[in-house]
Amino acid sequence: MNKQRDLKQQYKHQLTLRRKYGYSGLLLFVISIASLAFISELRTEPWFFVVLGAGLVGFLVGLIGINYWSRCPACNKIPRQRDGAIPIAAMSQCPHCGVSLSEN
Repeated sequence: MNKQRDLKQQYKHQLTLRRKYGYSGLLLFVISIASLAFISELRTEPWFFVVLGAGLVGFLVGLIGINYWSRCPACNKIPRQRDGAIPIAAMSQCPHCGVSLSEN
């Protein structure tokens, strides 16, 4: 029972880190690319590379963060939907090993 509770707490912590770093990294990527597209002053030479670099760093942090912190803490596999996408919402049960991950 204690191991089950530890797995649930670890999964809850992973979801917090995924929201904190993964989603904010992807948001930084979207904002930087949109600002390059719509603000013509940022297309001058020094600012272009700064904004593009920030966007690439945000993309890498978001992509790695979502893949890393979406894993099941019991079997260490990434759950996927039928179309291959990583689910955004929290899982109640791991589809691979069947361990319960919800607090209920």
